[in-house]
Amino acid sequence: MMGGSEVPDVRAMLAALADLGWSKVEASSDRYSLWDAPGGSWERILVPEDANSMGFSAALERATAQFMRLHGVAARRALDEASLVLEAALELARWRKETPDGAGVIAWDDGQALFESARAQLVASAKSAVKPKRYHGGSSYYVANEFMKRALMGQTDVGSFIVNAHVPSHAQFFSSDKAARLAVEKPGDMLPDMVQISGSDVMAVFDRALSTLSESVERMRAGAAIEELLDAVDDGVSHELVRAVTEVAAGSGVTIEIDRSPGRVSRAATRTHEFDPADASELSRAATFLASAAQPREVTLIGPVTLLSRDPDTDEQVVRIHAVDGRETRKARVRLDDEQYEIALDAHRADKPLVVTGTLEKEGHSFWLYNPTSIAVVEAVRPSRAKQVQGEFDLNTESSQTDG
Repeated sequence: MMGGSEVPDVRAMLAALADLGWSKVEASSDRYSLWDAPGGSWERILVPEDANSMGFSAALERATAQFMRLHGVAARRALDEASLVLEAALELARWRKETPDGAGVIAWDDGQALFESARAQLVASAKSAVKPKRYHGGSSYYVANEFMKRALMGQTDVGSFIVNAHVPSHAQFFSSDKAARLAVEKPGDMLPDMVQISGSDVMAVFDRALSTLSESVERMRAGAAIEELLDAVDDGVSHELVRAVTEVAAGSGVTIEIDRSPGRVSRAATRTHEFDPADASELSRAATFLASAAQPREVTLIGPVTLLSRDPDTDEQVVRIHAVDGRETRKARVRLDDEQYEIALDAHRADKPLVVTGTLEKEGHSFWLYNPTSIAVVEAVRPSRAKQVQGEFDLNTESSQTDG
């Protein structure tokens, strides 16, 4: 954060001017840039850009003082945010939604929907950075959760209703808690299914996915077969991403801006993706197709609990169930809440089978049962029921391998 009389980094000054709506005059030189005030005002600010030129510090101090005089608290906030972005090498994602209620104001439900959609888009992109999939469901839960813990929410800007997200470009994220611990305990050792991604990787996937999605919508509107969407999956397009974009494209549409330059030192690096209300029907159709093409089945698993794990740092509680069919066992892990975990603990103590219903998916080399419901301790596994469960297990194994 800048002190009251501190002169900012010139790059922060340039970013703050742009964020508050100032525009750079094209005739600016390499040593100085001239900026026009927003709203048709005659005010102009001359900003020195060559740190080696004579009088640079004094000129920058004058430009900063003029900026502060014109904008007051808003200027201070813009400079503080720009300085933070530079220091942490943050990349920017910005969602801009026009509203009839005036600049910076939006209906409560619409504003909440925009925040939720922005989060869902980032989560889907983090999951696709690990492994592109048509339908993610609960897969790559760990890496998406860790990514969102490191992402920062910025203040809204002048103009329409705006949501800003700042992503640390160089932050590293692992595909599982086990992989993250291994990286600390045994640097250099890699598991066969261990994946490591950076904040920059996620932003690259997000940017590419939005570009591909926009192009796909145009082709669908022109009559292209919806099956072509399957080619977009490798670019990060997924059911979850498309659904999230669909929710905010309706009404007044949404503009998503992405600045991939660490620290946002280059305004030219900003890429813009627009989705209009006219796109909503095609987007909805695409989301439905991607879900139906790969949505996992709900199954019920029955078997003994052979592992109980509770992480004190993350409060994550996981159990492993051996689903039996009389001939062999198949292992599946389940994340449980406090009440469900106690039931699983009771089953383990009593050496009795546990029955739980949820969505079965394959993540790496392991099966996971997501969104667990109807969990209970049972006296024994009936052969007929176990056979039915195992049949569902095999069906989902085949589906997971096909979906890649």
